[in-house]
Amino acid sequence: MPASSMVWEVSNILPLGLPPAPKEEKMIDLWGNDHDHVKHSIELLQKYEPPEGYYLAFSGGKDSIVCYDLCKKAGVKFDAHYMRAMEPPELVYFIRKHYPEVQRHLPKKTMWQLIVYNGIPPMRGGLSYCCREMKEFGGIGRLVVVGVRKQESLKRKSYQEYDVKKVKKNQIKIMIAPILNWTTDQVWQYIKHNKLSYPILYDQGYKRVGCILCPNSGSKTMQLDAIKHPKIADAYKRACVRAWDKKINPDWPTGEAMYEWWISGKSMGKDDGQGELEW
Repeated sequence: MPASSMVWEVSNILPLGLPPAPKEEKMIDLWGNDHDHVKHSIELLQKYEPPEGYYLAFSGGKDSIVCYDLCKKAGVKFDAHYMRAMEPPELVYFIRKHYPEVQRHLPKKTMWQLIVYNGIPPMRGGLSYCCREMKEFGGIGRLVVVGVRKQESLKRKSYQEYDVKKVKKNQIKIMIAPILNWTTDQVWQYIKHNKLSYPILYDQGYKRVGCILCPNSGSKTMQLDAIKHPKIADAYKRACVRAWDKKINPDWPTGEAMYEWWISGKSMGKDDGQGELEW
């Protein structure tokens, strides 16, 4: 699709003008500073509200919890969607209890099928095929609210609050990131100030509450996950064995060796020293 056509399509999807922001109680920190970032996020959501409402990508984590509450405070129309993948049961139960109105979706392929198909377990970054296949298929043709933040990674520092992402040859996803410039401290202060419930996993030391054995969480967290969820860890290992048996990727002597390499945080003899995978 030519860039000029994409710009024209986007300009015709989004409404123009900035509706007046509702009166909002200011959130003041311990030093008496106003939290203008909250006001900015609310005004951003009000500015770009589409007639059909937003598609809120909801994961149950702290960032999507804040985005959900911001949409409510902004008074915008939205429907929230949770893409089920390999999340821990504590997170699944949390969403069912506190966000029963969120629509839940199952992926077309399981993690085990994806590992066998790709010949290797999911890697960090560009080779994270599980996110593409299990998480990012929703919201095509909609204006999607996402809880990404620049502080989370170097890649996300280049993100814009309003962005267009090409997901397939003839499909684009239009995204708005209302908390893109928020810090982690600001996210937690908002949750505490507004008395929002959050998954108990955070109180157990988890910094992120995504999928079990997610490579983006780092090898230390992966190894803790393997201890906490031995049956799921064994299912990952058996999937690696099936992938190796198909001889798609012969770089390991056995499928078990591929699994042990994957969970160790080492990549083809290179270790980044941070306990996280690099490829």
